[in-house]
Amino acid sequence: MKMTARFRELVQAPEILMLPVAHDGLSALVLAEAGFSAMSVAGYGTAGSMLGMPDIGVLSSTEMLTQYAHIVDRVDIPVMVDIDRRGGTTCFRRQGRRPGFRRPELEPVYKELGTGG
Repeated sequence: MKMTARFRELVQAPEILMLPVAHDGLSALVLAEAGFSAMSVAGYGTAGSMLGMPDIGVLSSTEMLTQYAHIVDRVDIPVMVDIDRRGGTTCFRRQGRRPGFRRPELEPVYKELGTGG
């Protein structure tokens, strides 16, 4: 089953879906091993983990996507990826990915509604 289909299934289930936030590959592994059925990643945790700074635009889209790809590659559960103002919140597709990618495939599963510009 595709990760995006699995994520939709989890969201539509009657149980509450908890989405803890991973900030790197190690924290993603810990969350997956703890038994969470899905997780998310976001700019604040990623920038904090990589630079010790908030997500204020100091990391490029390429750096963010690379870090997100490392996280997704470490786990076998859906990962909701927050890429606000860089293309919307997405869920990475795992099929066909391999090391040395140029740009990971993304499939939208959730549209973030915000008021910022």
